[in-house]
Amino acid sequence: MSKYTVTPWRGQRDLLKVRKHLYDLDESNIDMRRHAVDQIMAWKLRGNLPHAVESTALLIDAILHQDTDNSIFSIRAVYSAAFCRFVTGFCDIGRHKERTLEPSSMLEIAKQIDMPVYFVALRHEATHEELPGIQRLVKATREALDWLWKVYWSRLEEPEDLEAVKAALPAFKDEAATVLRNFRRSRREALRKNVQRSPEQLEELASTCNACIGLCDGKQAKIEALAEVLVEQRLILPSNRQLSSSLEGAYLLWDGFLQDVSSRQHGFVEALVRNMLGCLTNNSMAGTQSDVEREAFAVWLLHVLDEDGFLIAEGRRQSVLVMVMRWCCLHPGHWTQYVGQELLRNSEAELRADWEDLLNASVLKAGEATAHGETREMPEGGREESMNVPLQVRDEQVEHATVNWMKATGPMSTPLGVVR
Repeated sequence: MSKYTVTPWRGQRDLLKVRKHLYDLDESNIDMRRHAVDQIMAWKLRGNLPHAVESTALLIDAILHQDTDNSIFSIRAVYSAAFCRFVTGFCDIGRHKERTLEPSSMLEIAKQIDMPVYFVALRHEATHEELPGIQRLVKATREALDWLWKVYWSRLEEPEDLEAVKAALPAFKDEAATVLRNFRRSRREALRKNVQRSPEQLEELASTCNACIGLCDGKQAKIEALAEVLVEQRLILPSNRQLSSSLEGAYLLWDGFLQDVSSRQHGFVEALVRNMLGCLTNNSMAGTQSDVEREAFAVWLLHVLDEDGFLIAEGRRQSVLVMVMRWCCLHPGHWTQYVGQELLRNSEAELRADWEDLLNASVLKAGEATAHGETREMPEGGREESMNVPLQVRDEQVEHATVNWMKATGPMSTPLGVVR
């Protein structure tokens, strides 16, 4: 399943063009730097502007103000405002990711994101004391621009690289599928012989993880494709599985691999979860076998999101939970309802307060059939509900409920630019 990101720019080339003008130190191109700053301010009006992009524009704008006939105090004030906004924004982002009752201090957040700690001290001085001297502000601004280049701008992929990666994806999927099938065959044999923790098996696990990570080559598109291979080709599902059957064997087989890859490839777990969610709501799947697979993916999702598990780091788990709950609300159905309710039942009160009413509202139409006496046995000791309605009829009801839910959200906005 493809991941879409709404952007205020039309395409990657526009962002790279702005990057070129912002970091062009040629004095003859000052007008182009000013135009790049104005372009970013226009993007800000459209929304979804990354803080790194806005901060870069504000810092460059402060530098451009220094070349005017403004007073020294006004120039110091512009530098201080731009620098304080830059530091505060990144520290607030770090605190939001923590999702704790007692957020860390700015100094601790700065250390976590590898920001020079004296940035926080300078920001405190500019906010609560006299404005720093112009030389200190100019030096700190240049170092801030270097830091922004390192953590954001230098990591942007050129459009040609994206096209090349996209063209190579079919061959990549075939190669990754071969590696994963061989790994699954070997792990099954080890489980039968009860030697899954032998040195040879641990060495093969590490070798398979290294091979997959090497194939991905740090490309996000390939990381997404690796998750697609695992899900679309049903590699993580047991063969000939029946409804309500346990997935403990699958966990033993794949947990070590998934843990290793997710710890070394940022975005892999998110991609895996998105692909599983897509299978839960794929209307092209029909029949009893598809229901078995949907149930398996639903149980897999709950296993991946288990707070006592180890597949997702604590700092990333909350954002993944929000993504799953949003999907369950916007795509109401039997298995999304099951996943959503189980997550709310086993999560903290804050998540229930944010999503319980929305989840219940999203399935009102789909739940009308339940009131007429359907029954279904839920997987692995779950609750029982009524489900005597044929699968085709139930899918039509779910589709109808989805349409009504989407209408209830109001008019859909159309983004100016979308990156696939």
